[in-house]
Formats: sequence, C-alpha cells, structure tokens
Amino acid sequence: MNIKVDMHTHILPQMDDGADADDISVMLLDNLESQGVTHLALTSHYYSHRDDLNHFLARRNAAYKQLMLSYDGNIKLYLGSEVYLTEELFNNENLFPLCYNKSRYMLTELPYDSEFNENTIGLLNRLIEDYSVMPVLAHVERYSFLMKGVDNINALVRMGCIVQVNVNSFCDFFVRRKLLALAQNKLIHVIGTDTHSFVKGSDYITGYNIAVKKAGAEFVNKCFENSLKILENKQI
Repeated sequence: MNIKVDMHTHILPQMDDGADADDISVMLLDNLESQGVTHLALTSHYYSHRDDLNHFLARRNAAYKQLMLSYDGNIKLYLGSEVYLTEELFNNENLFPLCYNKSRYMLTELPYDSEFNENTIGLLNRLIEDYSVMPVLAHVERYSFLMKGVDNINALVRMGCIVQVNVNSFCDFFVRRKLLALAQNKLIHVIGTDTHSFVKGSDYITGYNIAVKKAGAEFVNKCFENSLKILENKQI
C-alpha cells in the first residue's frame, strides 16, 4: 500500500499546545510528507469545559484557512479534533462537527483516572447511543488501567469504540510488547503521530518501520485502510 495515514496531530497553528505559527505548521507537514505521509487529520484539542463549541469551530476553521494560504504540499488534509471526554460535552446537541471530516468517528481523549470506571463507560455509551458518534480512543497506551491486559480494551471495542495508538510508541520495548498483544487480537485500528512539534511526535518513520517489522505489514496496511474508511465515513 502506497499510502501512509496520520490520524492524530496538533499541527493547526495557534489552536492548542501544538504548532504556534503558520510556518511551523508548514514545516511539520513538509517533514511528515518527507517520511511518506499521504493523508493526515488535523485534530486540535477540544475541551468542552473550557471552550464553547461554536467558538472552537470558528477558531479551527480560521486556522485551517490561514494554514492553506501557506501550505502547498501534497498531503491530503482533513479537519477533526481530539475531544476530551467530559459531562459538559453533552450540553451540545450535535457533535458531528468535531468528528473526522464531519463523519461519525470522533477522536476521543479519556480522563486520566487511576482506574477505568463506570462513569467513563457511561459517557462513551452516551456518545454511541445518544449521538451516533463512534469514539476513536486516542493513544490508549498512555492509560495504565487499559494496558493491564486486553480485556478492558476488548470490552470497549465490543461497545463500538475504535482504538488509536501513537506510532512512536512502538519504539519503546516495554510498551511495544503490550501493543503487539493488542495487534495480535485485532484491537488496534488506526495509528497517528500525535505531532505537536519537532520535539514531540514528528518522527513517523521510525515507529512505522518497527511496527511493520514486529506486527507485520498486513497490520499496518489494515490500519491505513481503516483510517481511509473513517475519513470517508464508511464502516470499518
């Protein structure tokens, strides 16, 4: 497969703790293109307890328009967001504008609780049942309560959740062992860099090569296939 998809980035300028200027955004995109990335989702942080949804969407659209005045590369870009899961999120009637490319799939950041609790499950279920939104769980490897085995993540996938991991996590020997167990159980669906800067997340190819070597090209290509389906609002 001649495509490489990055489903998690913070490259839109001046939106969050990622790129802070147009020229930085362009350099980050050029860097990822040089590593083979062909499709990329712009997933700025959204915190519903801090920011009004319409205000966020207006800022995001303005940042995208500004970026496109400067960017002339070949990566196909898609708007999305990384949505922190809170009770306040459900004060909004429609969450599809936060989803990948206005699809039904939404990159969702879980609270960093010490244990996986019923409240979190309830919020995820509300997304699925009440809003018809399919949560794409961001960087699951960061959550110790999810990485104790495959059972918790398997339960979330059975609910309807999609699993995203950061590609550079395959570079860490101890994390990689857990990711390989998930991959073997078909519990990783998409990958991303979580790029914020040249210091954080911009190395795509190293983790990609390790993932291909250790988990197999078929696994990585399936992640890319899933990514394109998500961006096109198709069932995976």
